[in-house]
Amino acid sequence: MTTAIHLCGEAEAPKLAELVSRARAEAGGDMAPDELAPLLAPLLDGAAQGAAWIFGPGKAPTGYVILSFRYSLAQGGTMALVEDIYVRPAIRNRGIATEVLLALAASLRDGGVVAMGMELGPEAGEAAPRLAAHAGLTSDSTVTRAIRRL
Repeated sequence: MTTAIHLCGEAEAPKLAELVSRARAEAGGDMAPDELAPLLAPLLDGAAQGAAWIFGPGKAPTGYVILSFRYSLAQGGTMALVEDIYVRPAIRNRGIATEVLLALAASLRDGGVVAMGMELGPEAGEAAPRLAAHAGLTSDSTVTRAIRRL
């Protein structure tokens, strides 16, 4: 493992918000870091629903990953779902995201998580299926999600 990975807490909140803001801008959105702060806060206080990690040098992180956690009867325990992953454009395609997901999978397995998943629909982008394959996540074409915001 050559890429440093840090679980985000309150101290990392500004760095995480800045990276997420960059990712959103790249995808055509425009949320400023201060707008993102309340949305990211639950991930930084140890909530069971999810967590965020930044990776790369501590002073200038190169990316982040956000995972949510849920119980899956089909998987037989708690599973992690990759909600968002971002690597700065200048250093993409070097295997960093794959390295991060593999390291997190090993760490989560040691913590009792039994599976990791990633949605691969059109909104996930072209690189998502390649990343999933490199990280050992197999495609399940039977999975679709119907979501209603409450």
